[in-house]
Amino acid sequence: MLKAKLKAAAAPDRRDRVELIGIAYHWPNIGMIHDFDHLFGHNPLRLADFQAATAAFDTTADPQRPFTPLRVMLATEWRQADFAAMLKNGNWPDVDPRRTVLLEHAPAGAPAAAIGGTARIVHYRNTDIEIEADAPDGGFIVLNDVWHPWWRATVDGKPADILKANVLFRAVVVPPGKHVVRFTFHPLTGALAELATRFHAQR
Repeated sequence: MLKAKLKAAAAPDRRDRVELIGIAYHWPNIGMIHDFDHLFGHNPLRLADFQAATAAFDTTADPQRPFTPLRVMLATEWRQADFAAMLKNGNWPDVDPRRTVLLEHAPAGAPAAAIGGTARIVHYRNTDIEIEADAPDGGFIVLNDVWHPWWRATVDGKPADILKANVLFRAVVVPPGKHVVRFTFHPLTGALAELATRFHAQR
């Protein structure tokens, strides 16, 4: 079944990854025989650097999966970018992603110039993420998790906008100082808000 599905979508510029769960870890390597990649991309070699950077260890079912420092960062600069064009042509602006976050629109309250700082995840659950930030001059907390409109954010308990960052991730503006940034997922209120917006747009 997998081979038939993959063959139907085959193309010279396409390489599908398949998530295999619930079997011993070494079995995903059987994908190499059938010419597809396991979801975590370990094939054909399991690299220590890849494992360290993604925290993709022996199983996708581990409820205690850790997250590396690469998961969150403090950016001190921003640049406007056309994400649709980037997805179409693959051209990435000449920026240092350690300092500069790409945004579609000018953010409110963004720092004009800032020195570096730190950010670290102190609590991570599927629907609740807490980050401690130390931003002497302010900046952007960039969480390398997928952006979705049903996420909400707070900075020190006060609501904050979640910006779509670097094409598909999340960012929040933080003012100078030490802060606690929290992301929470609200599928019910998010879905209802979308339905209300569509309803009013159609009237």
